[in-house]
Amino acid sequence: MMYTEINSLTIVMDADDIIVFIATSLGLHQLIREFTDVYNMKKVGSYTPEYVISGIATSMLWGIYQYRNGSKYYAMHSLVGVVLGLYTLVRIRRLTEDEPQMLFPT
Repeated sequence: MMYTEINSLTIVMDADDIIVFIATSLGLHQLIREFTDVYNMKKVGSYTPEYVISGIATSMLWGIYQYRNGSKYYAMHSLVGVVLGLYTLVRIRRLTEDEPQMLFPT
């Protein structure tokens, strides 16, 4: 009887680690670009508070789900999304306070 050693499981684990690293890096890159867009935002037109709040709620729920299932990488990614959403809400609030209100004659 001849025995063969299976090394493919090690390769699969290394591939999984590489996939997680690449996915996390790409997600972080997207979050940084989104943060830059929000930070340099001059007008609120592209974001509404309802849209941002729904994004915050979604990120929180996904983060809780991922943390409970042991995926700490993606839970942290979701937490960063929540922080970005909160920052976006603050920026929207400040920009709407700074914009002059249109007054229509009656």
